[in-house]
Amino acid sequence: MFSASIINRKYLAIATAFRLEIVLLTLFCLNAIDAVATLSWINADLATEANPLMDYLLQTHPLAFILGKMSLAGLGCLLLWRLRRHPFTSTGSFTLVIIYGAVCLYHFAAFTAFSV
Repeated sequence: MFSASIINRKYLAIATAFRLEIVLLTLFCLNAIDAVATLSWINADLATEANPLMDYLLQTHPLAFILGKMSLAGLGCLLLWRLRRHPFTSTGSFTLVIIYGAVCLYHFAAFTAFSV
């Protein structure tokens, strides 16, 4: 017979995995928003890409930039998912969502300021 503590631990593990899936999906989507916004700023000659690898991909072709950025973001999310049992994975993933969320808010605020 199952005890309540075993059921609670299994439920907690399922809930934690589901929450991490949502956090990683959010992180991936925020990366996509950042990629499109960065490309918009660069095409408008209002910004430059600071990351040398991404700058190289951007100079090659804008699609290479988007594919490269999304590939790296996807691989990063996959790595975080594979390390989901590590105690710092959830905290680190959530921290990245906060950072990329702030970057996307910055993009949104700047788009709003320039569109007025």
